[in-house]
Amino acid sequence: MTHIDRRTYQRIEAGQSDPRYGDLLLIAAALETSLADLMGCAPAGS
Repeated sequence: MTHIDRRTYQRIEAGQSDPRYGDLLLIAAALETSLADLMGCAPAGS
């Protein structure tokens, strides 16, 4: 799993808290995706 406290994750999901960079990396890894994909960033040059 992500090793993020459940309450922290709930706050992020509910929009009550902004995730830290490290939290985003853990979530992306748990979802087996890149941080750019998680954030919805377009590839460079597009």
